[in-house]
Amino acid sequence: MDKIETVKKLIGKGFHLGLLPENKKFPPEKGWQSKTTNDFNKFQEKLLINPRQNLLIDTGKFKEKLYLIMIDIDNKGGKNGYDTILKLELEGKILPPTYCQKTPTGGEHRYYWSTVPVRNGVSNIGDGVDTRGMDGYGVAAGSSINGIPYTHNDHDVAMAPDWVLEMCNKKEESHPLANQELPNINKDRAYARAKEYILNAEPAIEGQGGDQKTFLTAIRLKDFGVNEQTCYELMSEFWNDRCLPPWSENDLKQKARNAYSYGNEPIGVNAPETQFDKIEEPQKTLSPIEQMNKEYAYIWVKGKDAILRTVNNG
Repeated sequence: MDKIETVKKLIGKGFHLGLLPENKKFPPEKGWQSKTTNDFNKFQEKLLINPRQNLLIDTGKFKEKLYLIMIDIDNKGGKNGYDTILKLELEGKILPPTYCQKTPTGGEHRYYWSTVPVRNGVSNIGDGVDTRGMDGYGVAAGSSINGIPYTHNDHDVAMAPDWVLEMCNKKEESHPLANQELPNINKDRAYARAKEYILNAEPAIEGQGGDQKTFLTAIRLKDFGVNEQTCYELMSEFWNDRCLPPWSENDLKQKARNAYSYGNEPIGVNAPETQFDKIEEPQKTLSPIEQMNKEYAYIWVKGKDAILRTVNNG
């Protein structure tokens, strides 16, 4: 199908579309959300500049005042999200027929609408089943990666089942060990380990599990033994500028706070000094001569020999 015709169908279903670079599935620039549109004429003008560009569906918007939820079923990297979907169906949690797309890697994107927004999540529906919601996106039909196209059916977008909304927006409970600090942590070594890690840590990409990536990055710094404030400062100075887009100061502080509130392990769980007993220096046994030299000294005073003895009265 011609890409322009595909765009017309997608916009007719209520999707807001944006552009991706040719053969890519990552957003081209910061602030891409403000540039997505449900206006066919405006979008057609953008696409005609370079018809080979890929397309994205903004999962934060649908029709006028609704929201999208994309169920991302992975079938790669050792994950089989279809097994998870089958298990959910056996529990009575059914995903009704809806508009969906097949990905070049054998996965599937199923789209549902909702009256309330949901967060992006990684494996929050189950192993190998992610979700995209506010500030997220899916690569749209009409796109291709390495010559393999995204294909789609002709269903309308169905309403999201209640159980999906509950799983997407379930509130995490604080873990009792989360903000406890293990004893004997060497602060200087903890900082050095954390800084070395964050300098090489992969950035968070919006719409591609960026929330989860940021949370896990903060958790890793916490495990090295730094406190919440230091975690935030390291991420802000050495990592945040590489993210697409960078987090605001308040959002990044909240991500660090979440790691120190909801992580399952105490602070410093991976610090070597918390995992191994301190090695005590063995007491050296002095020889008789060494013992005598420690207490006595030979001196020469006014042409005479003398023996000085040191006494500790303290």
